Amino acid sequence: MERVIKTRSPFYVQLESLPAEAEAVNFCRLSEGLNSWGVVDTNVVANDVEAPDGNTTAEKISRTSTSTNYRAVNSTKPEGGVVETYTGSIFVKQGTSRYASFSFQGTYPNRVYVQYDFENRVINKSVSFSSMSVTSTQVEEYNGWTRIGMTFVSDNSTQLSLLISPMNSEIVSSFSDSSSDCSLYAWGAQIELGTSMTSYIPNPGSSTSTRAATTEANEQPVSAELTVWSGDLVSDKPSTPTYIMDKNPTSGMTTFEISELVRDYIEQNSNTSAGAVWAYIKASDGVVFDREYNFLATEGYNTRIDGVATVYNSDSAVKLAQTNTEVVIPNGLSINIPVYTDGKETSYSIDGGSDVNLTEQSTSESRIRNISVSSSDSAVEVKHFGDVIATINISEADCSKYPVNMLTFVNKFGAKQDLYFDMKSEQKVSAKYENFRRNTLDFSDLTSNSLKHTRKRRVETTNETFKLNTGFLTENNAQAIEELLVSEYVWLTQADSTVIPVNITDNSVKRKTHLNDKLIQYTINVEASSPYLNNYR
Repeated sequence: MERVIKTRSPFYVQLESLPAEAEAVNFCRLSEGLNSWGVVDTNVVANDVEAPDGNTTAEKISRTSTSTNYRAVNSTKPEGGVVETYTGSIFVKQGTSRYASFSFQGTYPNRVYVQYDFENRVINKSVSFSSMSVTSTQVEEYNGWTRIGMTFVSDNSTQLSLLISPMNSEIVSSFSDSSSDCSLYAWGAQIELGTSMTSYIPNPGSSTSTRAATTEANEQPVSAELTVWSGDLVSDKPSTPTYIMDKNPTSGMTTFEISELVRDYIEQNSNTSAGAVWAYIKASDGVVFDREYNFLATEGYNTRIDGVATVYNSDSAVKLAQTNTEVVIPNGLSINIPVYTDGKETSYSIDGGSDVNLTEQSTSESRIRNISVSSSDSAVEVKHFGDVIATINISEADCSKYPVNMLTFVNKFGAKQDLYFDMKSEQKVSAKYENFRRNTLDFSDLTSNSLKHTRKRRVETTNETFKLNTGFLTENNAQAIEELLVSEYVWLTQADSTVIPVNITDNSVKRKTHLNDKLIQYTINVEASSPYLNNYR
């Protein structure tokens, strides 16, 4: 799943150079040969996809039943039967499973267990059993892969067993699952003494593999390739990068700010277009595994409260793409609720009705989806894997006396959001002009030609302005009004369905509350972005 770039604010991609490291030993046997591990009701396809090191050596692991399914390898502890603190890790990539479940076991029932959520890119479960205990977990992301790890205290067994399983259920006591055929990709297992993951040490054999100590951090120059495109994520991707950037590390970290470069390629073509593009970046220093990321880029932004976004910040696979969760709709009309989704197990229901699935789409225009709700609806629930992630409450406007206008604007998420203005509105046409005098005398007969304009008016500019008033709103809508004020793209839909690109002319808006203002209503002034008189040449 891609992340979302908000290009009106800075977005940083960072590559951390390999630090100086002490000597370390990987005693996980067959670290890249999962096809040779022990098997319990799973299928494996060897050398199926490209691994983080660029070689096609990663395995696909698939369940064959809902009962206990996993791949496992037994390794001998270098310290024998001594209780020690170890850190174990493995690289995983999403197939069709929601989760990767990962466990270490000594003498049963002594074991530790973590479960990684591919959709939200977090470890969502961490459980200890009997005399083994998890002390911390770690997550690192590489080119489409995630290295998940846990630091744990072992028991006094002379061996440790590593188990890995694809799952679609949050189950912590075993590797049984609701799914009988989900899959994931795995590669590069490691077990080492210590309290944190160190750089990966390949161990193809049956004993151990050692990495020598290094005294200096890597300071090789970093190259970043940035590709920007619209359309399909795969088939429309250009074969050559849009930009190539080179930079030297500073204190072991190389940072590229890419939002302005990406924003140049975003077009807001209409009040219904998504206004989004794909961005792909590959950062490499020739030492650490390449870091590769796909992004969906929108013209959203972060506020000072949100802070600065880097590539390490995760976005949920499904997100309500507007801040207010209460909407007001005039009688007989409808509104669009924008939702960002990668399409995997995303659905919505209106007023407790049947779930409507949002099928997976691969184009930049379809990652932000619109859910249409009407004034007769009461609530819509947005769901991910059946869990409600947002509820939008709907109410009908009190007044139906005036013609209804609607503003559609690009909000802080970069999505198109609708807001009705159903109270009194005013429309005004203005013109700026200059006069000049001319001689209208007809010299052929010395008549004055009194029907001609002696003082001629030349209209230089024309403009159409609108004063719009909302109905009575709740405090929940205050931030939406503020986002409208700072939006750079706004469209006015008039009562006759005419759509006009407009610009906000207000310089400020007061945040209203029921305590201070009793009834909450906003007035917004806009002007047409094109002149009233079409005089383009």
